[in-house]
Amino acid sequence: MTNIREIPIKYKSVINEHIKVECEIWAVNNSYSRIFDFVVDTGATMSGISQDVAIQLGYDPSDPLYFDDCDTAGGIEERLPIIEVSMINVHGIKLKNPKILCNIHFDKIDIHGVLGLDFLATYNLCIDFDNNFIRVYKRKEVIITP
Repeated sequence: MTNIREIPIKYKSVINEHIKVECEIWAVNNSYSRIFDFVVDTGATMSGISQDVAIQLGYDPSDPLYFDDCDTAGGIEERLPIIEVSMINVHGIKLKNPKILCNIHFDKIDIHGVLGLDFLATYNLCIDFDNNFIRVYKRKEVIITP
């Protein structure tokens, strides 16, 4: 199986530090983009950005698509705004118009955003700590027969 991308990972040390990757997030109407460090979070079912990042990019967390209660590492977060961003680009892997959550608590702990299972489960991944890469592979289609 050939990998389609190698995403460089960033961390200060493997212990007590998150695995971070650079994510390019496009602003409202694809008018511009900025690059932020996102935490790779296999426990998050949905990717998210901090409310500060959302506002910097022209999104309005107070006028979301909808609000949802989310189970987070810190407990249940009630009524988190769910917005749609123009595009997320992670080293050439692009998601157009993904729905992501906005979390004001990310601002308090200096996290720009998280890549959750909605992104990660789209591919097969191998985290190579020796070489500081996440190798991304296409998933094979699984056909289940009776």
